[in-house]
Amino acid sequence: MCTTVVSTMAGRTKNNYLGDFKMKLKLGLLLMYCLPLMAFADVNDDSRPMDLSKLPQPDSGVKVVPASQMNFTEKENKEFALRLQEQKTRGYVELSTESPKKLLKMSYYGKLQLESAKKINDPQDSHLKHNYRRC
Repeated sequence: MCTTVVSTMAGRTKNNYLGDFKMKLKLGLLLMYCLPLMAFADVNDDSRPMDLSKLPQPDSGVKVVPASQMNFTEKENKEFALRLQEQKTRGYVELSTESPKKLLKMSYYGKLQLESAKKINDPQDSHLKHNYRRC
């Protein structure tokens, strides 16, 4: 005759507790797998599937669309008109950007990227490398 000793955890048997844990673990893994798929689901606002014929095809070249056919908001239309006027008067458009500051501080940012690149072994990674063999 064989007897089993089952400890109780908050009024539940150990087997029931493990069964619940495994079920919750499976449900959690399923959610972790499905949620990103649902987040990147490609559906229009009217819930109709996208017309794939309107997407650019490989090696189809560049299609230049006039600004009048672009779907800009009213704010973007005003910014576009101001930049177009500035380009006509000056010959260029002046925009503020943080890129020059980063280039001037390249010795600081470079060290950070070199350190972070040591931990990454992905061949597609675009961080700075110590030498070309790490690319």
